[in-house]
Amino acid sequence: MLQWSPPDDLKRDLTVGTQHVRISCASYTISPRGWRGAQRQPWDVQVKAIREAGFTAAESGGWGWNSENVTDSDIRQIKSLCEEFDVEFNTLHVWANIIHPEPEQRARIHKLHADAIEYADRLGMEYILTHTGGRDTDDKDKPHPMNHSRQTWEMSVAATKKILADTAGSRVKLGFRGGELLQQQHAAIPSAADGGRG
Repeated sequence: MLQWSPPDDLKRDLTVGTQHVRISCASYTISPRGWRGAQRQPWDVQVKAIREAGFTAAESGGWGWNSENVTDSDIRQIKSLCEEFDVEFNTLHVWANIIHPEPEQRARIHKLHADAIEYADRLGMEYILTHTGGRDTDDKDKPHPMNHSRQTWEMSVAATKKILADTAGSRVKLGFRGGELLQQQHAAIPSAADGGRG
């Protein structure tokens, strides 16, 4: 058992609720950039492929959602196609290290989050998905002796608060993928009660 595991005597109510369920797949995304250097497919081809594969939802990586790659016309087209094909475009997933040890990289990653939040807002998304990060310079998921220190915990919370402050006014929430430091710091991520957005 881990510190975040539920108690053994927890009773779960598995009654079906009213929440709708959508299925997505990481291989079928809506993206402003081509995969591994390939040219980006037209928006209609991307959305139609998702539906033809049997999926009803999609996400995208956070990279490339900026004014250089996506116009207002693109946003209108994406929203229209998603409605036409009944595909829920639900999040931008920013898999980057918000506490990268190198200041230049950390600043670039911070801008990436700000861009993703802006475009998620414009696309009508409720949240973006991100990561708490780690201390390794090469890989946010790689073990590091300082990853579970109080200092790293405080760095991740501070980076989260900075993202929220620099995107104030947006209704888009930050969702955190499990792993990295999250198990140790989930209670310290800003909630709506203390200045966060959810």
